[in-house]
Amino acid sequence: MTEFYDAFAADAADLNEKVAAALMKDNFEEATRLAEAATKAKDPKAEAAAQRMVAIIGLVKAGRPGMDGASDALKAAEKSVEASKKAKNPAGEAAGAALVAMAQVCSKSEEAALKSAEGAVEQFGKLSSPAGEAFALCALAKAYILSGRNQKAFECATKAVSLMKDASDLKGEAFALHAQVEACLASKKYSDGGQAAERIFEIFSGLGDSFGQGIGKMLSAEVNVANDCKQDGV
Repeated sequence: MTEFYDAFAADAADLNEKVAAALMKDNFEEATRLAEAATKAKDPKAEAAAQRMVAIIGLVKAGRPGMDGASDALKAAEKSVEASKKAKNPAGEAAGAALVAMAQVCSKSEEAALKSAEGAVEQFGKLSSPAGEAFALCALAKAYILSGRNQKAFECATKAVSLMKDASDLKGEAFALHAQVEACLASKKYSDGGQAAERIFEIFSGLGDSFGQGIGKMLSAEVNVANDCKQDGV
């Protein structure tokens, strides 16, 4: 997520790189220290970018078994929105709204997540930011999955993938493909899900990213298991 996020958060590229490196090592303490220190910036734009990174760390933690980061992610994302408003930075405000939506999904706040994600998609659409719109569409896809609207989730994720392909953004495409795999699993589109997972592996193989390749393999295995269960009537 952090690498894809760099595509539209150039104001915090250095922080993103350092936090991403810490997260790759599962060093949440160092990642949090770096991000929280940066939130003390006097410039509201820099503060907002740092708060968004704190939110991302929380979301990564929320996705790990036995770890809770959803509440911290939500608080930081909301703070980032307020700081972006002070900075009069609509792109930052929209990015924060997308992260708010993702945190609300983790907290199972269905209606709130849908509202936040739809708002972020609308904001980025007005800003003509393909990367931002794709990021927000992925958040909306997750919100749709939470609400059981799986076909809508698939459509959102597919649009996000298309936006990143058109922009020739490989890391962004991989992030969007991950959301597409989740939507495919929810809607039982196993053939499409398998193709998306294989594409993730292909992208990261081309980039020489072994961690990303591992994600692609893991998702392929998850799709295969789900498909096998369907075939066996489980």
